[in-house]
Amino acid sequence: LINVRVSTAKEFGCKDTLISDKWREAVLKFHNTNRRRIAEGKQVSAPGKVMPGATDMNQLYWDCNIEYNAYLLNCNNGNAKLPAGYAQISAPMKLGGKCKNPEEQTLSVLKNWWNEVKLNDLSNPVIDPATQSNFGVMATGKTTGFACTYNKKCSDNLFCMYNKEAGNPLYTKVPAAGQECNSCAADCVDFLCPTKDYAPAKDTYPLSLCTAPADDGMTYEMQTTAQDMINYYRRLVGSGWAPDKNGYALPAKSMIAVEYDCNTQGAQNAIGTETKTIAATCTAPYTATPGYYLSYHQEKDLTKTRVEVLREAIKKWADQSKLVDLGETVTFTGNVETNAPDFANMVNEQTTTVVCSVTEDECLKQGYRVAVCQYNQILTDGDTVYTTGKSCSKCPTGTKCDNDLGGGLCV
Repeated sequence: LINVRVSTAKEFGCKDTLISDKWREAVLKFHNTNRRRIAEGKQVSAPGKVMPGATDMNQLYWDCNIEYNAYLLNCNNGNAKLPAGYAQISAPMKLGGKCKNPEEQTLSVLKNWWNEVKLNDLSNPVIDPATQSNFGVMATGKTTGFACTYNKKCSDNLFCMYNKEAGNPLYTKVPAAGQECNSCAADCVDFLCPTKDYAPAKDTYPLSLCTAPADDGMTYEMQTTAQDMINYYRRLVGSGWAPDKNGYALPAKSMIAVEYDCNTQGAQNAIGTETKTIAATCTAPYTATPGYYLSYHQEKDLTKTRVEVLREAIKKWADQSKLVDLGETVTFTGNVETNAPDFANMVNEQTTTVVCSVTEDECLKQGYRVAVCQYNQILTDGDTVYTTGKSCSKCPTGTKCDNDLGGGLCV
């Protein structure tokens, strides 16, 4: 048995920047500290009976992919599913009002879950699922990856997800003192079994917005990135904060939010599939699906990820607004048509959907990756791009201004 204490302090690199790494560290420490107590044979159950030590109690690792899936499930996102063999536990947590210390609130919930250990005699580590299910999930020896999350905007719950369902028995008990960690595949670290080169979960990825056979080649993250970024720039226009050559463009009366749509039928296949096929031709100019406007970007820096290429493409198109004076009447003519066509079509007030695709390896021989986005409306010479006026003053029937998110968009 090698008892080596290690520091787990680090930058976690998870997507949710509203949750601090200090909070993540506290939750991770709580789990591993208590699992270590079990592994050492020092965890007391009822009635004062001590749980046996463990030969196979794994050290837990914080998994940002699991956290993202937990975040989506906690917010009732229909594209997130609990993967087979995983476990989730949740409980209400006071997040609103005067709550200023989510760590304190979180640890209180975690302690309540863990204290289920005291409800039964666990001198043989077999739990009662009716009363100890939360503890069982937290204390299962085979679990290696987990994460917890909270989001007071969409849920009042602390939500934790683990990459193993509760075992029963929870772990393999030691046959004799001093044999803790005997089943570790790697050297024991302070009574816990580490996982060599722990790899983030891949089976937690949210479902694509495309319904088979439609396939845009994009992950859910990329699809929502495209939708959210384009709506961000549409919101800038709608609220009067879009930069142009002479300062800021006038706000829009009726700028609606676009939705990501890869399922609508295109010329021959679903529009997502056709967009993917267009990008994979690797040769400019890329021809749009009939009835759609197409923007493209070729990125020669192959060290960038596909989502980074997508973000850069959308920003590049949006930045075309700085090349023109949009004026009081924003029409698709002159400099707007010549110097800012991608920006104009991105903020076309008639557009309702967007679909994108970014190549993987298809264009590496040409030395770049390609990002393509298509909008379901086309601007022609002389068309109105958007109608200027008081922000959201003419939202279409059935929509209203998204004031909670900063205004500017009719949703």
